[in-house]
Amino acid sequence: MNRQPDYAEIKRLTKIPHYLIPGRGKFGRPGMIKRHVAHVCQPIDHHWRLFAEGCLRNRFFREMVLKHKPKCKACNRKLDDRSRIEQHHNDYLWACTGSILPSDSPDIHRAPQGNEYEHVPDCRKCFAENPDQFWSCQNRIWPVHAACHERIHDKERFFRDRARKKLIRSFDTTNQDQSYPRSQS
Repeated sequence: MNRQPDYAEIKRLTKIPHYLIPGRGKFGRPGMIKRHVAHVCQPIDHHWRLFAEGCLRNRFFREMVLKHKPKCKACNRKLDDRSRIEQHHNDYLWACTGSILPSDSPDIHRAPQGNEYEHVPDCRKCFAENPDQFWSCQNRIWPVHAACHERIHDKERFFRDRARKKLIRSFDTTNQDQSYPRSQS
């Protein structure tokens, strides 16, 4: 059920910076949506899923994200204890090289939900032994309010639907004008 967004909804979505939209890219570099990257990263599925899903459930990683990025990247307002804070991947083209935490570790923030990857990387150990790798993970994830996170993905769907419609129109042979000159043979 595709519905057209109304003016108020479009105005609400314009406040989200483009570089937060998966697939739009950061600073001109093309990004990729998670489900597309999953196929690309299939040979390294375990390490990719540790980054894409596991690190979000690591308490140490989450605290470091909040410590170094105290404002919501979408609305630029301060994140506080009353806010429901989520972590947003800006880039999925990355893999975790760390070890896995035991299931009873106090560094595990929450249990996996649904079909989420069950393992959680040991980000504390990675921070101590391989800080460059750790900070590369940190630079790909932004803390955002839950409502802002939903708006980011609304805008992502808006751009994706618009691109899909444009692509369909470009292949629609029934309404094409004859603007391209035909070759003279």
